[in-house]
Amino acid sequence: MNESSFHFQILAGVRRAKDHGDRRIEVSGFDSPEMLALILASSEEPQSHVVIFSKDDEAQRFARAVRFFSKRWSTVHLPAFDISPYAGLYPNPRLIAERVRWVHRATTSQPYFIYTASVASMSQRAIQQQDLRANTLKFRKSQDLPETLADHLTRIGYTATPLVEDLGTFAIRGSVVDIFSPAHDLPLRFDLFGDTIESIRFFDTATQRSETETAEAVIIPVKEFIFSDESQERAAKAYSKSSAERGVPAEEKNEILHALARGQFFPGLDFLLDELQVSFEIPLDHVHPANAVWIVNPIETSRASDELEEECKREYGQNRSLAICPAPDSLFLSLEKWSFDSIETTVTVSRLAIDQDVADTRESATTDLGDEQRQLRLPAHDLRFSPPTPQSPAGTEAMAKLNVWRSAGETVIIAAGTSAQTQRLGAMLDRGPEHSSWQCEFLPEDDFNWTALRERQEENPRLISIVPRVLDSSFRIASERLVILHDEDFFGRKSRRRDRATAGGSDGFKEFSAAVSFSDLEIGDKIVHVQHGIGLYEGLKRMTVNGFEAEFLALSYKDGDKLYLPIYRIAQIQKYSGPGGAALIDKLGGTGWAKTKIKVRSHLRELAGELLELYAKRAQATRPAFPHDEKSLDEFAQFETSFPYDETDDQLKAINALTGDMNSEKPMDRLICGDVGFGKTEVAMRAAFKAIQARKQIAVLAPTTVLSFQHLDTFTKRFKNWPVVIR
Repeated sequence: MNESSFHFQILAGVRRAKDHGDRRIEVSGFDSPEMLALILASSEEPQSHVVIFSKDDEAQRFARAVRFFSKRWSTVHLPAFDISPYAGLYPNPRLIAERVRWVHRATTSQPYFIYTASVASMSQRAIQQQDLRANTLKFRKSQDLPETLADHLTRIGYTATPLVEDLGTFAIRGSVVDIFSPAHDLPLRFDLFGDTIESIRFFDTATQRSETETAEAVIIPVKEFIFSDESQERAAKAYSKSSAERGVPAEEKNEILHALARGQFFPGLDFLLDELQVSFEIPLDHVHPANAVWIVNPIETSRASDELEEECKREYGQNRSLAICPAPDSLFLSLEKWSFDSIETTVTVSRLAIDQDVADTRESATTDLGDEQRQLRLPAHDLRFSPPTPQSPAGTEAMAKLNVWRSAGETVIIAAGTSAQTQRLGAMLDRGPEHSSWQCEFLPEDDFNWTALRERQEENPRLISIVPRVLDSSFRIASERLVILHDEDFFGRKSRRRDRATAGGSDGFKEFSAAVSFSDLEIGDKIVHVQHGIGLYEGLKRMTVNGFEAEFLALSYKDGDKLYLPIYRIAQIQKYSGPGGAALIDKLGGTGWAKTKIKVRSHLRELAGELLELYAKRAQATRPAFPHDEKSLDEFAQFETSFPYDETDDQLKAINALTGDMNSEKPMDRLICGDVGFGKTEVAMRAAFKAIQARKQIAVLAPTTVLSFQHLDTFTKRFKNWPVVIR
């Protein structure tokens, strides 16, 4: 659908200040990530921006808010190390590749792009500009791939694998070359005729199928350093000196020196940038001069920088004897030392101006305070509502404010993060004698036409717009007659679960993590391979194949046969959970496993026939439906809103199916399955509540006494505000 934006004078003020020659601009009146996201996403000029926050979670809130307000604008975040350099552990290689991606993109001024960073990630040392430029390759159709491509990729940090599934890997299979470069969101596939490129396509890591064609492929490093004879020699000398000063054991020291001499990548090498690089550069040094840099809440960002510096110094002093222990000033640059000289426009955003009185709440849009320093002001108010209580149910305060704002002609938009919250909001606004006159419109998920929305609300003073996208906080801009709310204002604060599907890693890793976990496997456990059948797990083994060292799962079969499975193919096995016995082990390459699968298919067909007959009989049975009149629905909605978490998609699916069963006249015959912590008990409590509404007694059966008492405690807390006896 078409996208139309809000219009803020503050953006025009920034443009005028820039045209006036002001390189430092101060904006006051707000400091929330959501408010800044609204302003930047409302800009129709395609200029890129860099936004720096004190913490990563603020950057994540900002990114979600940009997605809420605009489909046109995109964000990319600069990650910091996921562990401390002094923890004795090592950073995720994927994060390092994502840092190089951010730096590569920030060197240009891409239209409608916002680069976000935290103080920690921006303070962290980055790849040198000369290394990035010199080792970036670009290919187009009809060009020839160099014969030394594999050597070059290895030198800039890529790993050769039989199958490309993660950032920084490549595979050469005859006339097909696959490379997952951080410069692109998807891996690249080169189809060759000889050495000449016939086509360049993206492909899906899960299916390995080619997708859309691209005109140009960009290959950038996946490490923040480049191995060369000079850098290896320099690193060896510097490390030898620093390790001697810190008293590192000779064996550990020599192992690292040998790896550096051979140009071999090893865990922890990403922390030795001071030894490997000539100049100290941070990501800010790579930012294109035309990209405006916004610093949100300078006081907090300065405090975050000081805390990072103090923490690194403390941990460095406690762990100097570690084999890899970089000095804090060799890896991080404090905020006060950052250079903004190459940036054309730097904007600080804070709630109060430096010379503003705390009591000053003027709502002027912009104020020009002089030629040398430009200060702009857009007052906005963060909205917070009291948590629900038995005396003041959820949504009471928000509903009262809603009446005031809409009566004054202000535009009110409510964000609903889930389909369940969207339905509950609609029900809350539609039902009840006091609020029955509200008319709700539910916008499609891809509707970003804010101009049309405001026009509809101006024409209909009883209209409320509900947008099915996530927003983390609420605010009001009185001068713009605009109020942005979110579902928690009406239902109380909920804890948002992290999406397991996006918790990290590639699609291939998501897939295999569902099949088996290393924590579940012990040496000697039986496993089932999808092609070869039942075998024994004998642990992990490192092997060198085609000159590259990799990890394999060692599996043994009948008569001592061995199968070495690459780690990225772990999705092909799962832990065996049937009856025991050594006779179960299959012969590698034999016919036993194939015969077993044929027998199982035959038994499944017989079982399906029996189930079909059984369910035909059950379909004829009836019973009275559980109550679902308006009063019952209101009570059930109140019980739902008191759940302190956002329901997962699977939970909502199960709850909707369950309530549908109970509202019908057919007896429910349903089994809810899920792993520990996935919310099965809440689904059961929703069913119990509906049964209680029908004045039924509930029995909860559990396999152990301990679990019974756990359920007693859970049910008691969940039903504490309802007249229900639980014992």
